[in-house]
Amino acid sequence: MKKQDFTKWLRYKLYDLPTEELERILQYYSDAIADRMEDGMTEEEAVDALGTREDILTILRQLQDELEEVRQRHQKIRTEADALVLSAQL
Repeated sequence: MKKQDFTKWLRYKLYDLPTEELERILQYYSDAIADRMEDGMTEEEAVDALGTREDILTILRQLQDELEEVRQRHQKIRTEADALVLSAQL
């Protein structure tokens, strides 16, 4: 598979991510492909070396789920900290 096709597929599959996160992911894979090509792989070999599309998507979705959990915990801690600060001021 060509890099452009892989990127298009990834963008399609991750359409629901915030733009900034999607762009970070696309940049990561673009860099990974470029690195492999610098090491002598063809474009198709470099894309194939990333793993199967299903595995990549599974890993990215798991990471997104974990990131969301961390964000929720962080928000809860901030809310609790704000409440403590407010109660200490009273």
